[in-house]
Amino acid sequence: MASELPFWVRWLGDRKVFARALLAHGVSLLLDAALPGKTDISLRYVGRGRTTRDWPKVLDDRLKRLPRRAGLEPSGFSGPRKPLCDRLTERLLETRPAWQQHRVESDDLVQAIGRVSSALDALPPLRIDGDAHPLRGTEFGRLPQSLFYGCYRVLDSSKQELTLRTVDADAVLLIGASRIVWVLNQRVCVFCFRLALSGSKYCGEHCLSKHVGGDSRSRQRKYELGKVVAQSFAGSAQHEKLTDLLIGTAATSMAARRLLWRAPVPNEEEVLRGLRRQLERSPLLLSAIGRDILDVKLLHLERELCKRLDPLCYRLGDWSARLRAAELWYRIASNVAPGVRGRGQGTEQLIQEALALARRGFGKSEVAGRLCIHPSTISKWLTRMPQQQDVQQLASCFASANATAV
Repeated sequence: MASELPFWVRWLGDRKVFARALLAHGVSLLLDAALPGKTDISLRYVGRGRTTRDWPKVLDDRLKRLPRRAGLEPSGFSGPRKPLCDRLTERLLETRPAWQQHRVESDDLVQAIGRVSSALDALPPLRIDGDAHPLRGTEFGRLPQSLFYGCYRVLDSSKQELTLRTVDADAVLLIGASRIVWVLNQRVCVFCFRLALSGSKYCGEHCLSKHVGGDSRSRQRKYELGKVVAQSFAGSAQHEKLTDLLIGTAATSMAARRLLWRAPVPNEEEVLRGLRRQLERSPLLLSAIGRDILDVKLLHLERELCKRLDPLCYRLGDWSARLRAAELWYRIASNVAPGVRGRGQGTEQLIQEALALARRGFGKSEVAGRLCIHPSTISKWLTRMPQQQDVQQLASCFASANATAV
């Protein structure tokens, strides 16, 4: 069980943050996500044409009666949101008296995850855009995004309850933990383009800790490759651009709105189409994450990118720069990976002769026969050196010859 703990649970548990502080973080993030502005709820709410007078209804809709079940009347708070945050925190602490002066450790987080996960299992399976959302089993609690979303579902499920439940305090505690993990996770991996794990310099792909999963040999190979690639990648413009995109508190609030109730971003469909076009122009990246991602529904593209490339990137606007950096990283990796050799003079000459014959309309077998080589040799060129321009032209000529023959 201990080896299966998410990395962030161990990292946060070692810091022994007060439960009261985590609950306050959780309530604050819920309020930030539900309401506009930075410090005062009297600022205008710009969504769906609502104004300041409508904010209690907005709060009630999005927090799903959480203040009312805590014995609070949202309409009574017409000034700064801090009083509401403080009172909600106190009401939640009343459901867990042992948390009054308690410092949360890893075991406490694991128990809270287990209780919220059990509450999730009792709910109907969640479906988004026709697909089941992975919030059950080991998936829940593995990442801050799914943790936050699952906890909000638990808070949302208690519509018939008149008072706060103990599991509500667990859910808000974990939301507060996710906020700390998010806000402090403002570092790009020192080896690549992904976001680093909280409390680490490395992403899950290049971290040597046994808690990220995988066997030790595989982790060591990835670490050594990343270390070599970083020598050329770290100083690139693409890597510096990623550093400029580091998230902050305000960005976390916007991400929370999107994760909780799919708050749209400006020109979302256009952005997603642009990402798909960018993927089509990134052959090495597609080779690493799978070309079938191009067949994914447009609405699911962002979720697939999180799953296959960087699970900690949850802002749609950051993906364009991250994809450019990923293509560069894999291009460098293809040249420096162990076992990769440069083309010798003999191979270089054969490829040029093969290209000249292919341009005259000869197929792969005919070119191989004229050059006295086996057709599998040409196939190896096409699969092992797809980034080389002359090899790409050779593949294009063979494709045209095949189409003509058909």
